[in-house]
Amino acid sequence: MNQAIWENYDLTRGEQIQQGYFAALEVVMRRFVSEMESFFFDQLKIHCEFDYSINSNRQFRQILADIPQPCPIFRFQFSPWRGESLLIMDNALANLFLQQKELVDTGRVLIQNEFQVTKQNFGPLERAAKTMLNAFAKSWRKLAPAEAQVTTLVANRLKAKVLAPTESTVMVKVGLRYKKFQSHWDFCFSAYELDPLLKKYGKKALLTGYCETEPRKEEKSHLEQSLLTQSCYQIQALAGELTLSPAQLKEALKQKTILPFKAYLNGDLVVHLNGQPQLSACLGETHGQLALQINGRYQVKKEQVKQKPVSFKPLNFPTS
Repeated sequence: MNQAIWENYDLTRGEQIQQGYFAALEVVMRRFVSEMESFFFDQLKIHCEFDYSINSNRQFRQILADIPQPCPIFRFQFSPWRGESLLIMDNALANLFLQQKELVDTGRVLIQNEFQVTKQNFGPLERAAKTMLNAFAKSWRKLAPAEAQVTTLVANRLKAKVLAPTESTVMVKVGLRYKKFQSHWDFCFSAYELDPLLKKYGKKALLTGYCETEPRKEEKSHLEQSLLTQSCYQIQALAGELTLSPAQLKEALKQKTILPFKAYLNGDLVVHLNGQPQLSACLGETHGQLALQINGRYQVKKEQVKQKPVSFKPLNFPTS
């Protein structure tokens, strides 16, 4: 018995393009992370690894309740939408910016987790926040005009009430890692203000070439189950072909003539799956039923046509 050769092929993979609700924001954040890699290397002389996550299932009052006290919180305005948003720095990240000179000069620094807003540290943190927000606006500009402006720096969450308590939010957490140091910052946006932009620029974002997000596992599992249980497959086994004119067919039926046909695979059958030739097989019998024994993949072998040598003699025309 010939053993068939099987190869795994994922029919659900296709092009790995993010086509979800946050497609535009995903594109922006990819660019923003790239900008941050350059910023931290240029200003702090360290090469950090970045990642981000998007969360849209929480009300603003829940966001405020989770902000530690005290904590550097920047209220800022972003031109594509009205109202204010928040940039919430982790205390460790804020202290990293405050000790930037020591880090650049010595190559090492001891980072504390405690933070206090003073006149001395307001300037360095504001410069860092402005750079980050300008990079965020720059990342938006391929989709739409955008400008960001810092409104104020506060340390208490009670001073950061830029949205109604029950208003839905979109939180984007940006994480960074450098050796054993880990920190993060968060963007807090109004879901109501962000919604029209995501819908308007979602398709345009896909045209920028973003294709890095894998399909969600639950969607892929559902599609695989549908392919196995609900999809229809038509299998045909063909032995060969015969071409006749209507008159020849009529005469053959009348005379009960045996009609020879051209076999595809020297006696084997070609198995078509949904109209496409895929396998070769032998016709046989199993438990009193016609059956196919699969031999392997179907391959069309083309015979090389060689030119036969023929005699050739130049023709000489008479001249006057």
